[in-house]
Amino acid sequence: MQEEIPVHTFVDTRNRLFEVLPLNAKSEDDSANPHRHDYVALFLLNEEGMGNHEIDFIDYPIPRYSIHFVNRGQVHRLDRSPDRSSGDVILFNLEFVFSSSALSADKQLSILNGMNRFPVLELDAETYDLFRKIVQNMYDELAHPTRFTQHVLASYIYIIMARYQCLVEGDGGYPQERSSMAYRFTELVNEHLATMRQVQEYADKLHIGTKTLGRLCQEAFRKTPLEIIQDRLLVEVKRQAYYTEKSVKEIAADLSFNDSSHLNKFFKSQTGQTLGEFREQRRLVH
Repeated sequence: MQEEIPVHTFVDTRNRLFEVLPLNAKSEDDSANPHRHDYVALFLLNEEGMGNHEIDFIDYPIPRYSIHFVNRGQVHRLDRSPDRSSGDVILFNLEFVFSSSALSADKQLSILNGMNRFPVLELDAETYDLFRKIVQNMYDELAHPTRFTQHVLASYIYIIMARYQCLVEGDGGYPQERSSMAYRFTELVNEHLATMRQVQEYADKLHIGTKTLGRLCQEAFRKTPLEIIQDRLLVEVKRQAYYTEKSVKEIAADLSFNDSSHLNKFFKSQTGQTLGEFREQRRLVH
């Protein structure tokens, strides 16, 4: 365990905010050490071994062909068999996708809102090959750059995310339509979680009423705004409790709870166990 969860920040001296790497190359994201990052990572894996990808407390066995989506702020660790697997990882900031192309930020895909319930998808060989051809197109574009290269790469990333979301929707992951206002709400929750817990505060920032926000969230996520706030808060508490050595008092202070008893009360109301019991249970499992 560690004092803080390591955060990998995208440093790109070429100012592209983008990188695509074969997984046999050295990459800090291909790591068995838990970490989070401030960019998005997409893994395309061809696994012949017995790999495992843990994303926010859930273990996902890596199937023969798969695509993995790790959003900003999520904590993950990837264990795979380097001698029996291959694949690629695409690292990018959203600014690269939506500033470098004709795509509008208002059209950001809902898999980006932090509520993706299908971060690892098993693919058949044909679908894997489709994704792999898009990735190869990225390598080819980088090998022969033009003044349009950033726009081309941004468009390829968007195509991959759009196809990924189509697969998720096919598994019943999302309604087909969702409000951009509901999406913006989840973004605000991610940004202000440590200091804002009241639905009214978010409604005020969005310049809409709480009833309207509630209706939009029910339509988009089948949850109330308060449930979304509490779900997101619970995940962050679990991250801090499992991946760091912080005391309950320190976690409470970091996430703006009044005190450790308030934090424990919240945690038990959501999970039926104390934070200490959660930590012990996770340690026994792992």
